[in-house]
Amino acid sequence: MREKAKKMASTGAVSDEAAETWANTTLDYIKQTFGSATPHKHTFIGQIEVRIGEYEDQRFYEVQNAREMQRRINVLDELIELIEMEAGFTSPAPRQRQQFDFWAQLHPDVVQNSKSRYDAGHFADSVEAAFKHTNTKVKDLVLRKTGREYDGASLMRTAFSANNPVIVLDDLSTDSGKNIQQGYMDIFAGSMTGIRNPKAHGNVQIDSKRAIHMLFLASHLLYIFDERL
Repeated sequence: MREKAKKMASTGAVSDEAAETWANTTLDYIKQTFGSATPHKHTFIGQIEVRIGEYEDQRFYEVQNAREMQRRINVLDELIELIEMEAGFTSPAPRQRQQFDFWAQLHPDVVQNSKSRYDAGHFADSVEAAFKHTNTKVKDLVLRKTGREYDGASLMRTAFSANNPVIVLDDLSTDSGKNIQQGYMDIFAGSMTGIRNPKAHGNVQIDSKRAIHMLFLASHLLYIFDERL
């Protein structure tokens, strides 16, 4: 009905019969959509024009009809927009996007050692497994290079020592390289003291979100280990 009215109004002149037929039909649609008591029908009808006398030139009224039809088209546009907005609020929620696969972003060793535990709901165990594996990889390399066996924080401080490292992470001839070596020594050692040890020695419970945070840390440290000089 709106498109039909646009075509008629675009001519600039609409006959009384055509204007009245269109208005009555459209008004019925409005009542069917919003209910017979809707105030939208009064907005659509607008102010009723009372004609006193008749002009000999009927075109005057046809032009008036075209203008009034255009006003009513504008009302329809607003009602259609209202319907679309309400439909958007009441329509079924779109299918939830596929959950982000964080495992695809993690170091393969973390996936291998932790995923099955995490999927089973053993979140603390999954984190403990990741950091135990990190400890083992560093321990094995230090043992091969020094013939000495260390563990935990003392292992990490020996392996990544800023002064005499077994495992070099950056150019130690520069201040930046020394800072990186020192910083990661502290992070590796801190992860053993603050994450691995509590998980291994106590009944620590964490939720899945916290586990993900820690798994990403373990993954990062393993990648740093892999990129050693």
